[in-house]
Amino acid sequence: NTSNLINNALASNMRVYNTALEQTRDNLKAFAKTNTNYIKSVEQQSVNRYNSDVNTSSKNNNERSTRL
Repeated sequence: NTSNLINNALASNMRVYNTALEQTRDNLKAFAKTNTNYIKSVEQQSVNRYNSDVNTSSKNNNERSTRL
């Protein structure tokens, strides 16, 4: 009986441990995906801001040369 109790306790603890590992793995995947999406978003905003600045600068230069 004692041996069965110990084996059952070990098996139960192993299942809990495996479940915790699986949840940790899934959480890390979700975390990495969220961070990747955030970085892509920041990069896109940076590109959009750069393009906007370049277009504004180009427009201002064209207006100056038209006045001359």
